[in-house]
Amino acid sequence: MSASFASLPSSLVTEHILTRVEASDVLSFRVASRDCFSLVHHNHHDPITTQTVPGERSHPSTNDWRSDSELLWHNFLVRDFFFPTTDEEKMYLRTFRHPEHDNDIDEEEEQEEEGSRSFLTVQDEFVASTAFESWKHWKKLGLRYRNGVPIRQILPSTLMVAPYFLRAAAVWRSLEQWGSEQGSVGERILASLQPGQGLQGRDVGRMIHCFLDPSHINHVKIQAALAIYAFHAGQKALGEDRFIGLMGGYSAYDYSACTTLTGLPRYAGGHQSHSLLVAQSRDSDGIMTKSILMNVHTGQLYVTPGLRSMSSGSSPFPVTPLSVQGSQEDSFLVWLEEYASRLQHGIYGIGPIVPSAPAGTTDGIVLFPTIQDEVRTSRAVTRGVQVIASSQVCTELQDDASGMVLYSFRIRLLIPGDEGYLTPAERGFETCQLIARHWKITTQKKNEVSTEHVRGEGVVGLYPLLSEGGFRNDEGHRASSLVRGTMHSGTFVYQSLTNGRQGTMEGELRFIPGSIAEPTGPPFDVIVNPFPFNNHEAYIY
Repeated sequence: MSASFASLPSSLVTEHILTRVEASDVLSFRVASRDCFSLVHHNHHDPITTQTVPGERSHPSTNDWRSDSELLWHNFLVRDFFFPTTDEEKMYLRTFRHPEHDNDIDEEEEQEEEGSRSFLTVQDEFVASTAFESWKHWKKLGLRYRNGVPIRQILPSTLMVAPYFLRAAAVWRSLEQWGSEQGSVGERILASLQPGQGLQGRDVGRMIHCFLDPSHINHVKIQAALAIYAFHAGQKALGEDRFIGLMGGYSAYDYSACTTLTGLPRYAGGHQSHSLLVAQSRDSDGIMTKSILMNVHTGQLYVTPGLRSMSSGSSPFPVTPLSVQGSQEDSFLVWLEEYASRLQHGIYGIGPIVPSAPAGTTDGIVLFPTIQDEVRTSRAVTRGVQVIASSQVCTELQDDASGMVLYSFRIRLLIPGDEGYLTPAERGFETCQLIARHWKITTQKKNEVSTEHVRGEGVVGLYPLLSEGGFRNDEGHRASSLVRGTMHSGTFVYQSLTNGRQGTMEGELRFIPGSIAEPTGPPFDVIVNPFPFNNHEAYIY
């Protein structure tokens, strides 16, 4: 029998015969003879055949048994672990090392280590030298992932999709690297991440077997979520340290919220009975305000607006573009990949989520875009005064899909080394103080364009006095009766909100050289360049 196989063209055996049997049977076939072993694993001392299947065009990379063997195991990787059939970058060679189980560990010790040992880490990834080596590691990883349960007993909806695991590793690597460069706040965020879990992990198992409708379990699309939670199973309960939510936060007036990845994917319940809660935000009173849900039948992530988002009848809407290449099944990964990219490119950064709070008490990831986002942020400098303006959609403050739009103005007097800096002599003052504002808001609804002008003194009762490196926060109902504030270092930040709509905002901030009480020159206007606000952002965080 083995001699008969050996007499056939190697490409015929590897591409058309062996690929029709289980990989485990191929491993048994290889021991039949030296020639069979060479078909499955090319030996450099074996003769090379140039035979091809009659009538078929010879593939340039399959003219020897080594290439045929590589193609064989690549086909098994495609079939068993869902790698793409076309793979010019040889992604199929990427796999994970994993610690071998110690058979001497008793059950009690195993339970003690369960909470501290992550199923996978980003350091486990490596590039195999051959397709067989990659397949072997994925096979071992799959057994560990299932905790030894035979694959025929595994639900189709929970099969290991290797490309999802590689993408999850890439996104967690990016997030971990970024967090390690953000000082103490980054360290606290990373410390809040829980160890990853395999298919038989306590929380993941509960998600699969307790919270999903058994009649639909074979049709759910949770493979991307399982890959994400294999590295980190969300965040721990943050308690009072709620501003270190991995997905960032924002504030306006007395409202603030910060979003965390939930400690485990939880059943949403109620009218969202086919959804899992994967992320949530809470306000200053600890009340859940925003829910990021995953539809288990499609894999798509949605946000449910409204302060009563889990119990109200609010209709959810996608947090990722439905037109992104691929399918909705990987929406969770797409959402995290875009977020990690924004962090790496400096579009989001560390800062006080509530600028008026005592220093250091609300530091976290601020979701108002920085100047690195040239589309959603504007910058202008007038006589050494810089204004950076941007907006952020806030779905949870309104019980329908229109949402609210928050906007932020970051105002400071430039210091030496900054682009646009002027010396006190060049700008004509040592300090200057805000006295009034003027906004021009342009919105478009269908074919109708409307423009609104808003004028007033100060900003929400504040009249910051700017100096190089900081500001003094004077406040009062009128500019003529101010209470002298305290000095702060850094940037003065003013944040407000408007009803959900689409348009642009621009204007001027009127300053007085010196101070309102002791002016040293005539008032001047600081330009606020136009910036967009949009209640239907492509990605919602």
